[in-house]
Amino acid sequence: TCAAGVIAASSSASSVINIDFSETWLGHGRQNAKHNDISKNKCRFIHDDCISVIRQFAGLPMKGRAVRRGFKKYQKQSFDIIFLDPPTFSKGRFGAVDIVSDYQSLFKPAILSLNSGGEIICTNHSGKIEMDEWLQSLERCASKAGKKIVNMHQILPDIDFPSPDNRPPLKILAIRFD
Repeated sequence: TCAAGVIAASSSASSVINIDFSETWLGHGRQNAKHNDISKNKCRFIHDDCISVIRQFAGLPMKGRAVRRGFKKYQKQSFDIIFLDPPTFSKGRFGAVDIVSDYQSLFKPAILSLNSGGEIICTNHSGKIEMDEWLQSLERCASKAGKKIVNMHQILPDIDFPSPDNRPPLKILAIRFD
């Protein structure tokens, strides 16, 4: 529903880009922006495969299936804050997003799209991966990308996301880079 983008656009963000493969969810986002009197210039909506878009924002080349199938082109861009909230599993034109075993395919280009001192707020909705395991994979990914994590903290889910074993499937990290 583009809630994070709409909230950012209604507060101090100078501009926001919402990316989703689902036109349905982007439609909800457009309605949310409209209900909050957010101008179209301040809050953009891109209906496309996030992997393709974020790789191009990071200046990474498109490869394999993407090149053969063709893709919409985007200019390299950098951001102060990226909110990375992928579904647990999704299959798009350029492959699957699997946040259990391949969160890095989204995380690395997100890191490379950050301005100096930028922050990524990332989520993982899968109960199949423990927080420590996910955190270690993100730290390895940042190291391989040549980016230093300077601050990281976990944001615990609100009470409306209960977990009987105190290990909520929803994991949220705010990570600031140098």
